[in-house]
Amino acid sequence: MMKILTQFFLIACVLFSGVAQSQTPTQVLQSTVDQLIATITDKQKSEQQQYDKISQIIRDGVDFEYVSKRVVSRPWLEASDVQKQQFIEKFSTILIDTYWKLLKNYSNERVEYGDEAIKKDKYAQVETHVISEGKKIPVVYRLINSDGGWKIYDFIVEGSSLVNSYKNNYQVILNKNGMQGLLEEMNKPKKATEADS
Repeated sequence: MMKILTQFFLIACVLFSGVAQSQTPTQVLQSTVDQLIATITDKQKSEQQQYDKISQIIRDGVDFEYVSKRVVSRPWLEASDVQKQQFIEKFSTILIDTYWKLLKNYSNERVEYGDEAIKKDKYAQVETHVISEGKKIPVVYRLINSDGGWKIYDFIVEGSSLVNSYKNNYQVILNKNGMQGLLEEMNKPKKATEADS
């Protein structure tokens, strides 16, 4: 299990891109990989310091409000402002904790950058490959031009979208119990898994 997670380290790295006012989407992704690798390989930092730094990079680089709207979909329109903020915060914490576990298993994976496409100066798509143990894993990143800089809102690994995956997972709960029911489910403590060890 850990070996599989490790192979996806740079997927996590590239996902969390920092805001850059004058950089292209691809340049933003490249610079962020450097920041995250520098942080996770900095032996002068404690594990808590590494987590805090990586968490800040993620929060600065992902448009969590836009991601949340897409994940929740139509029920987002009926949710209260308090519920929306609670979901954004909880969802961002879930993603940060998930990718922190991946980052801790970094073992010199690298990324190759491919084609970049920008639509209406608002949306961008960047094709990449993560190179791990001689294998090339195709990953496509979707970005939005938010507050003058590019931010990630989705990524697709071998045809599987992050947004669609979470959307499908949450849809049953949303349909049955609404936004409040989903928030309550998200706040339940999770059982430890092999990936946590």
